[in-house]
Amino acid sequence: MRIAFGCDHAGFPLKDALVDALQADGHDLLDLGTFSEEPVDYPDFARAVANAVQKKFVDLGVLVCGSGIGASIAANKFRGIRAALVHDDVTARQSRADDDANVLCLGAQVLDAERAVELTRTFLATPFSNDERHVRRVAKIIDLEGGILSRAERGKPGATPARAPDAVPEGVRPAAAPAPAPPRPAPAAPPEPRRAAEAPRAPSPPAEAPRPAARPAATTPAAARVVRPPEPPPRSRPERAPATPRSELEEAVRAAAAAVGEPEAPTAPEGVIALDPGPRDDPRPRGDPRPRGETGPRGDTRPRGDAGPRGDATAQAPVQAALKQLETLEFADRLWVKDASLWSDEGEVQASIKNRLGWLTSPTLMREYAADLKSFATEIRRLGFSNILLLGMGGSSLAPEVMNRTFGSKMGFPDLTVLDSTDPLAVKNTLARLQLSRTLFIVSSKSGTTAEVLAFYKFFRAQVEAGKPPKPGQNFIAITDPGSPLEKLAKDAGFRRTFLNHPSIGGRFSALSFVGLVPAALIGVDIDRLLERASEMVEACADSVPVRENPALTLGALLGGFALRGRDKVTFVISEKIATLGEWLEQLLAESTGKDDKGLVPVDREPLGTPAAYGEDRLFVAIQLKDDAPLPALDAIEAAGHPVYRLTLKDPYDLGAEFFRWELGTVAAGALLGVNPFDEPNVLEAKEATQAMLAAYKKSKRLPDWTVDREEDGILLLTNQDQKPASVTEGLGEFLGQAGPDDYVALLAYLTPDLDTTGALQTLRVALRDRLRVATTAAYGPRYLHSTGQLHKGGPPKVLAIQLTGDDREDIPIPGEGYGFSVLKAAQAIGDLETLRKANRRVIRLHLGGRAEAAIEKVAGMVKRASK
Repeated sequence: MRIAFGCDHAGFPLKDALVDALQADGHDLLDLGTFSEEPVDYPDFARAVANAVQKKFVDLGVLVCGSGIGASIAANKFRGIRAALVHDDVTARQSRADDDANVLCLGAQVLDAERAVELTRTFLATPFSNDERHVRRVAKIIDLEGGILSRAERGKPGATPARAPDAVPEGVRPAAAPAPAPPRPAPAAPPEPRRAAEAPRAPSPPAEAPRPAARPAATTPAAARVVRPPEPPPRSRPERAPATPRSELEEAVRAAAAAVGEPEAPTAPEGVIALDPGPRDDPRPRGDPRPRGETGPRGDTRPRGDAGPRGDATAQAPVQAALKQLETLEFADRLWVKDASLWSDEGEVQASIKNRLGWLTSPTLMREYAADLKSFATEIRRLGFSNILLLGMGGSSLAPEVMNRTFGSKMGFPDLTVLDSTDPLAVKNTLARLQLSRTLFIVSSKSGTTAEVLAFYKFFRAQVEAGKPPKPGQNFIAITDPGSPLEKLAKDAGFRRTFLNHPSIGGRFSALSFVGLVPAALIGVDIDRLLERASEMVEACADSVPVRENPALTLGALLGGFALRGRDKVTFVISEKIATLGEWLEQLLAESTGKDDKGLVPVDREPLGTPAAYGEDRLFVAIQLKDDAPLPALDAIEAAGHPVYRLTLKDPYDLGAEFFRWELGTVAAGALLGVNPFDEPNVLEAKEATQAMLAAYKKSKRLPDWTVDREEDGILLLTNQDQKPASVTEGLGEFLGQAGPDDYVALLAYLTPDLDTTGALQTLRVALRDRLRVATTAAYGPRYLHSTGQLHKGGPPKVLAIQLTGDDREDIPIPGEGYGFSVLKAAQAIGDLETLRKANRRVIRLHLGGRAEAAIEKVAGMVKRASK
């Protein structure tokens, strides 16, 4: 059941017990405050709860003040609200059964916590009787309000005229009527920890984990906040109720979290939160490496995910050889003492690697910051922010997107949008969805110099300032490294908050740091639960665990072992609920291993085909939720002899464990392949090429470009080769004719990212795969430059890259730059072409006229007609 909860300072002493009990019973809670014992006015919270019930965002409401009288009087001023003051079992049952009360009012000065919980459960478990006499009487109450239902409606048997009027705009379906609550459990278990808006206490880390030192106070007013001491870890929580469909009316409920309508005026910046692991030579986890709550022999207790019953890919010879190699290397022991010689013999490189291993302790350290993050999320809700826009690229955007797409925004929390495209229409469409005064912008960049992120910031800062708010910087927060230009910008521009990640945490390894957890907390993700799952995986991967029982090293051996035998196309089959995990994995694998002409080629979201569509270069990895339907197509692929590795997750919160498993597994695979997984040597080349293009544009107002070879049906072919084909179809056929059995085709789309274009790209991928029997990837630019771009230029020379561009209908200027987003995107596309060609990669460009999806369908037709 969906329940809105509100209280004033006098009712606050009952809040913890009531909220814990409601969530333990499986209810979905909308916590509208108050969030402290500071004096407030109960009518404000009565209005917030009444609005939520009246507009049908929730099924019932609960209000608590000192006596319960004031809250009930205030709530009953709202049409459709029947607030009942309850002090005993009789009134708890009768107010629901006879009077169809929809708001429960309690008095904290009258009831103790145990009694308040009992009465609340009784109230929620009692349905309206629908007896004719009670229907009639409730109808007369409605008449006293001025009348809501017609008399004909009131006379219908079983009618419940006591509902609030449908204040729902045309075309928006109101929420369904509430179902009776489940019977009160007996006896009542101790209350579970809270998942509501106010900040629960942070769990304690393992015994050997270091306490992060508070960052010394700066010389500016933005001093570091003192981190509260951790408390014992929370118990497991009940499953969340299904999320309720959102509507435009939910803006009213989000605004109600501010209790008094408009958000209060922004305050001075609260300071900087710094993640500082402190000195530690040995970060190894201690104790029983098995995950909590699982029993049995250690070898049988790898957390939530292992080879499925259909077969064990890890038993095959390539994986067994790789496991033996990891044992010979003493990989786990050396990893946890940060022995960088696992990846390089060069002293300078080793020093760099040692400063990139902070992710090993991030799950433990971040548990101490969880309470502060949730407190900050509460502050943002209280101020009435309804939207969050994250401005990021690559590692700073992919993990937040996984959180957002997987969990969504919890009821009463702001909506999150991630912008990582310089396409002008994408920027324009994003702006159109925002109410700027109620939008919090997250500017996220590890280096603080990411060109796209700074361009986004300049544009949206100008848009916010155009509204002339008193302190525009209070709509912005930053996530970056200490000492970065972004940290200075945030200080100078008056940002509300700056979160400083430790510099030893690399971008693609930052999911379980401030980079991933700040956005997650702001949308109501249970970060305690996420970090608990991650910490279980850390313990399961301790150096005390034998290599063959270590879930991450088993994964690393799988990836590295099969790649060394030619199966380097890691093809993901991921549950739709957690599908965006594939995009995060794509960057992790590609950018970590794709260098020195070696590497893994992640293949994400390629539709499954028949076994005949695949060559001998494939390794399939299925990541499914436990209740997912079977995958007969994958079973057929496995039966045909392709290795399939299956991981089954209990629920989406197991993503916390998977983030760590795949990070450690990837660096283990890097050691087996002989590459340094912590650098990205070719990424800088594309950035420098883009800057050169922009410098040329500023001088001539034109971008250098390749010459058009041929035009066909609105599609232009550019190859930058001396010999010109007779047609676009012929030129495309000649290009694809170079494909060998171990190659892959990469579609690099500098187009507006939307569903229609994505669908067309998927159709083209299938045509290419089935025609050539090679793996295919597809990605939007410039996003992929921060993801698979490193692989294309530095990985195995097996790529056939097809860049897809189009005409932008309009440009959007970037303040202070002398060019707009369209020019920036075009410069990035041309710079990438030049860098790929310089790396001796096979690449062509197709410029699409008209609607992108229609043009891509034409290209698919050319592929089918072209001869290999």
